Amino acid sequence: GKPDYPDFTHRYHSATATQQAFLLSDTLTFSPQWHLLLAGSESLLTSANYANSGLRSSHASDSGFSGSASLMYKPVDPVTLYVTYADSLQQGDTAPAGSTNAGSILSPYRSRQVETGSKLAIDKVLLTAALFQIDRPFAYTNTGGDYAVEGNQRNRGLELMADGDVSDNLHLYGGMTWLDPRLRDTASSSTTGKQVVGLARYTASLFAAYDLPFLNGTDIHGGLHYVGRRSTDNANDSWTGSYATFDIGSRYKTRLFNTETIFRLDITNLTNRHYWTNIVPGGLNGYSGAGYASAQLGEPRMAQLSMELTF
Repeated sequence: GKPDYPDFTHRYHSATATQQAFLLSDTLTFSPQWHLLLAGSESLLTSANYANSGLRSSHASDSGFSGSASLMYKPVDPVTLYVTYADSLQQGDTAPAGSTNAGSILSPYRSRQVETGSKLAIDKVLLTAALFQIDRPFAYTNTGGDYAVEGNQRNRGLELMADGDVSDNLHLYGGMTWLDPRLRDTASSSTTGKQVVGLARYTASLFAAYDLPFLNGTDIHGGLHYVGRRSTDNANDSWTGSYATFDIGSRYKTRLFNTETIFRLDITNLTNRHYWTNIVPGGLNGYSGAGYASAQLGEPRMAQLSMELTF
C-alpha cells in the first residue's frame, strides 16, 4: 500500500549545537627507531533543544581535554610498528524521528580507542594492518519511546590495506575490514551482546587502474565494493543481505587548444545491483519505538561522461 509519509507542515528549529576546540600536537624522536606522537585538544561543546513554541526546553554543555598518544617503533627501515591510545570528548547524538524527544541533542560523551598495527613499505607498495577497539556510550529508542543512552557500544576489528604500484602501468588499492560491533550493558536482555544496527561484520574493496602503454595519457580502471549483511533492529531479529557492486571507467589526459584537458567515462554499479545503504536507527515514518532502522536504496547503474579543463 501507500507508505506513511512524514508530515513536514509544522517544522521548527528543534536544536542547535556548537563545538570549539584548541589543538596542539608534536612528535618526539628518541632515536632513529623510536618516536612518540602526542596530540591534545581542549573542547567546549554546547547544545540546546527547543519546543515547537520556540522556547528552549533543555541545555547541555561540557568542556574537557581530548588526548591521544602513538608510540612508533621501526626495527628496520621499511617496517613500522605502533600502538595508539585516544580519549576524546564528542557531541551527543540526535534523537531520530519517532522518539518522544525527536530532534533533541543528547549530552556530550567520551569515547576511547586503542589500536595497534604495522606498516610495511615494499618498493612502491604500502601494506598496513591494524587491530583496534573503540568503546563509546550507546543511545537508542527504548520501550518507553525515549531516545537515551542506555548502554555501551564496543567495536573490535581488524583492518588490512594495500596501496601502490605493482608494475609500471598497474596501480592497486584495496583492503578488508572485519568488525565485531556489539551492544553492552543495555537495559534489555534482548539487545545486550547483539550486533549494532547498520554495521557489517565484513567489508572489502579493491580498486585497480591500468595505464595503457600504447595510448599515452589513457587509463582504464575498475573497482569492487563488498558489504556483508547488517542488522536492522537492536535485537538482531531482522537483517538485510550482503551485496557487491562493480564500477568501471576510463580516463584520457591530453592538451586541447593548449589547455590541459581530461576526459572521463565512468559507469558505477555496473550490474545494476539493488541494495540498501546508510542503514541508521529510527524510522522516517515514526516506527522506531522497537529499535528498528530506516535505510536508503543504493544508487542504480549510472554512466557519467565529463571533461575537465585546467587553466
